[in-house]
Amino acid sequence: MTMNQYNIGFALCGSFCTFSKVIPMIEELKEKGYTLYPIMSDAAYFTDTRFGTAQSFREKIETICSIYVMHIDFFSDAKVTHFLKNKKLSIFALRF
Repeated sequence: MTMNQYNIGFALCGSFCTFSKVIPMIEELKEKGYTLYPIMSDAAYFTDTRFGTAQSFREKIETICSIYVMHIDFFSDAKVTHFLKNKKLSIFALRF
């Protein structure tokens, strides 16, 4: 299986201080040919902090991934689970 055959879902929550570290990793994965599905908690999706505005982070991520960021309240839990299973995602976590 080649890298571009992998679908990767990644989620960001309220650890806003790590967002600037995650953006380059997202870019690297996209450059390697992975299909990326960004997911954000409600806090990450809507909260502006001293580390940047929620909108600016969403726009950066959406530009890199070429898809809208999903956020938890946008879908019911059942719809998120169904979406993720349909995409056959290879889900992993990046921790700092």
